[in-house]
Amino acid sequence: MTLPKYMGTGRSTGFVSTAPAAADSGWVTPVASGDTVHIYVADAGGGGSDSNNGLTDATPKLTVATAMALLRDGYPDWLHVKRDSVFTDQDLHVTRNGRGITEPVVVTTYGAGARPLFNCSGALRRIGGGGTPSTRNYVHVEGMSFVHYKRNPDDAAFDATATGGGSMLGTLKYWTIQDCSFRFYANNLIIQKTDGLYCSNVHINRCNFLDSWGRDGAGAGGQTFHSQGLYCEGVDALTITECFFDHNGWNEHASLAGIADRNQFDHNMYLQSDGTEVDIKACTNVILTGNISIRASSHGVQQRSAGTTQRNFFYGNAIAFFSGSFPTEASIVLNNVCEASVDIDGSQLRGWGCELKKNSYGANYEGNIFVNRNSANAVGGMYYSPTATSSGSVTLTSNVGWNWADGAGDFLDIAAGVLSEFTRTGNITDGEDQNGNPVTMVDSDRDLDDYLTSIGEATGIATLYGYHRGRALHAWDADFSADSIVSYYQAGHRLA
Repeated sequence: MTLPKYMGTGRSTGFVSTAPAAADSGWVTPVASGDTVHIYVADAGGGGSDSNNGLTDATPKLTVATAMALLRDGYPDWLHVKRDSVFTDQDLHVTRNGRGITEPVVVTTYGAGARPLFNCSGALRRIGGGGTPSTRNYVHVEGMSFVHYKRNPDDAAFDATATGGGSMLGTLKYWTIQDCSFRFYANNLIIQKTDGLYCSNVHINRCNFLDSWGRDGAGAGGQTFHSQGLYCEGVDALTITECFFDHNGWNEHASLAGIADRNQFDHNMYLQSDGTEVDIKACTNVILTGNISIRASSHGVQQRSAGTTQRNFFYGNAIAFFSGSFPTEASIVLNNVCEASVDIDGSQLRGWGCELKKNSYGANYEGNIFVNRNSANAVGGMYYSPTATSSGSVTLTSNVGWNWADGAGDFLDIAAGVLSEFTRTGNITDGEDQNGNPVTMVDSDRDLDDYLTSIGEATGIATLYGYHRGRALHAWDADFSADSIVSYYQAGHRLA
């Protein structure tokens, strides 16, 4: 198989992947082994029946659990799920291990049509505890759609008091989750350490995380739970590439008013750490690159553990991102673009781009671009927010702010008393360098609407999320990628 792009070194394994070829398509492609057993499953409309043997696409099983039971533990067997199938109240429980890094157990699709749809509360899970193996290793899952239909306000079965559900993956190693979609859960996907063992070497590639929402305890049912598009805790060598995160942590449907409102606790991504490398919650060796994160309840990403944050696009979040509030490694924040951060509501003003954090391991913010704050809060695009653990160096190099300055006219919003603790070189605010001298930019007005016009598309954020929400299985238009968007901004927001 083609090993995951950007795969980090795992503390538990010492594994380092080889670099991808220059012509890499961006997809992780598993390859069957000589002794792979292929099992097929489909809904009734696709010919599925549990009286079938499941060994060919003409004789698929009907229930996913029955088909999964035919896979052998410790072998590179494949479960093929028929496209256009709908499995209501069936979760996808992965109960098998693969053989090794290049011989995973694979859950994939066959036939033509849309991603198989799991209309369920549990979504993607791995079994643990109760005498079953403490970890699930060497697994590749791709091409599935998971929807908590009872929490979809537009579904006839909608129940405002339905439990949050969501995908829950406990201790595991060497997992790839690719081209899947998660929607309407309280937490669309949770990956966290269990049984005293870290997760390690997890790659999430080109997945969609959409419309999660929680509760504040008001209204029918009275439950209180927070909501994240993706929550990771106790994961080493975590790599998230070219995923799409939209509108997680809140829901403005009339029936949920006062219950699932935008708030400060819920985010598109929450990568946990409480401050030490041995902390049970710490994520380590984190790489976040090429993702699009928009319209979160609060943060586009809370990257508490730090790590690499590179070439991502953030739009319409209350706070685009921060890196390293409880760091376990250096913050390397390079070439990200943030646009149009907003307020949570009229009483919770935000409009922050990057929430700067000191980091005892070091912090380097370079080449990031912040344009067009959409907030009543006079806060700079890069805002220093001290924490109890604030210490260490911060380097700010060649970052650009346009129409996103604080009350003093600077997008580097750092209190005067600590400004000397930040090394600043070549940063630009609204056509002036950091010493107040005028500079000329190639095209300092560039924004998302300009980019969409340049590729012949209608303006507005709805065009961007419309493509990604409607993207067909295995389709990928580079024009709608974070990399292409970031490159367009960089070409304009630079010195002439």
